[in-house]
Amino acid sequence: MGAKQPKPDTTVVFDSYETALAYYEAHESARSIVGNSPRPGMFRVFVGDPPPLPRTTTELYAPIQDAYERAERQDRIEYEAELLRQSFWTVGAEMAKELGHTGLAAEMFVQGFAGVPAQVADPRAHNLEPVFRAGRAAKNTADTARRCRAAAQSLRSDLTFEEFLQDKYQVQPIPWTMPFGG
Repeated sequence: MGAKQPKPDTTVVFDSYETALAYYEAHESARSIVGNSPRPGMFRVFVGDPPPLPRTTTELYAPIQDAYERAERQDRIEYEAELLRQSFWTVGAEMAKELGHTGLAAEMFVQGFAGVPAQVADPRAHNLEPVFRAGRAAKNTADTARRCRAAAQSLRSDLTFEEFLQDKYQVQPIPWTMPFGG
């Protein structure tokens, strides 16, 4: 039986040029030899059809377009998370007002509601731990979740996606919105 045929579009690695050259000459599907890459004394023989070249500019720039779309998706996810974070503070302040908390008690309630760690808020230092815990407990109801989503929706007019991007990147234009520098 003859020499084993490699899979199409693969790379075969050798430690000597003579062996790589013999392999190259023995296989019709071998298309090139690269020597001393990625290290000295290593020889690679590329076998099979080369990958097809892009035929249109759309195909050529598809990887760049994909990168821009991934960046936009990631920024939109961060934008939605920021709106939700801000809505917790807004709804927490409204609920503290409804419950009659004022001053430091209202602030502790809002911090508990917004998810600030107890070590940071330090409610024990002001003897407001029950108020802080009440804020935490108030966050876990279906009505509160609806209020937070509604507040996030209303915050969209105050903080647009474009404003969010300007704050995040601090440059004009936003890098991924203007491919190739506009």
